[in-house]
Amino acid sequence: MTDIPRGDRQPQAAAPALSDVVRSLPVAVAVLDADGSIIEANPALIELLGMDMAAAHGKPLDVLSDDGATNLSALARTACDSGSIRETSFRARDRSGRTFAVSLHLSGIKGTGSVAVLSPVQSDDASEQHFARAFEAEREIVEQLRALDDMKNSFLSALSHELRTPVTAILGMARTVERELERLDPSDVKELTRRISGKAAKLDRLLNDLLDLDRLRLGMIEPVRRTGNIADLVRAVVDDLELPQRARIELDLEDVLASVDHPQAERIVENLVMNALTHTPPGTPIWIKTSARDRGVLLTVEDAGLGISPHLRESIFEPFHQADTAPHAPGVGIGLSLVARFAEIHGGRAWVEEREGGGASFRVYLPSGPAAR
Repeated sequence: MTDIPRGDRQPQAAAPALSDVVRSLPVAVAVLDADGSIIEANPALIELLGMDMAAAHGKPLDVLSDDGATNLSALARTACDSGSIRETSFRARDRSGRTFAVSLHLSGIKGTGSVAVLSPVQSDDASEQHFARAFEAEREIVEQLRALDDMKNSFLSALSHELRTPVTAILGMARTVERELERLDPSDVKELTRRISGKAAKLDRLLNDLLDLDRLRLGMIEPVRRTGNIADLVRAVVDDLELPQRARIELDLEDVLASVDHPQAERIVENLVMNALTHTPPGTPIWIKTSARDRGVLLTVEDAGLGISPHLRESIFEPFHQADTAPHAPGVGIGLSLVARFAEIHGGRAWVEEREGGGASFRVYLPSGPAAR
């Protein structure tokens, strides 16, 4: 891969989780990319300098300096390249034209970028208190950046594996059909075609999950409700799934009429079933139940696996998080996050409990709402 010169790189955007953290901090903070250019700034920084931060986005950190003599961007690049902390001071100007001294603390994340915390120089006591708060905020942001970077690396590794495995299988089977078509029995061709279709369906589910996760983040998906029997919906999903022969699914379905978004409800069932199959021993049963609950429907998918540790019962519904009960299980940690988000936009919720007799009991409550006209 050809390196892109620093001056030609486009400014990136900070990760959504990091943006939320930065905006909530009471001290002035800017997030920088590897070139020392501003990609995120919080309201405290805008208030301190009275700048139009939209115009500053993508500009070098030097734009914050009034004296022009301090090469702040170079210092930020040094912090980024070495993953170290750098400190300096410079003079800034607020919107009224007043200049004042500012101390700058840069914490670099090696090869990724850096976090800049700005503190106006005040009297000794106030300055010490402000510095202490700024340092603590800086430390928290650096930890957030490191955690996001680790999550990104884990996700990309898992995603590449999840994409490569079915693609390799599809190519291998397609080439077998291409080379050996005249010598293969029709039953063999039919079986290979079925397996190719199954692998392609897995790829399609993964890509749809990724697209839906981004659409949900942007608020682009809303439920389109229609009334139907949720028991029939569950039966249809189970019948359509490409399940391994070892799968044992037991249904205990109460007929429940509810007005929900049927494609989203189907995705909830599908993701819960596939999650249970992924994290349970071969041959163990999976139980699916539906029941009426509080003018809506309660969907339960249970398994006889190792269960979910209490400290993970909330985080597993976050994107790219997986339980530690099966560290080598396939998956990229998307399915359960979609389950939770689809339930949330319905006005419901998703959670997990310990199953009586051992294992996990995943539950989703979807309130019935007015059907779309």
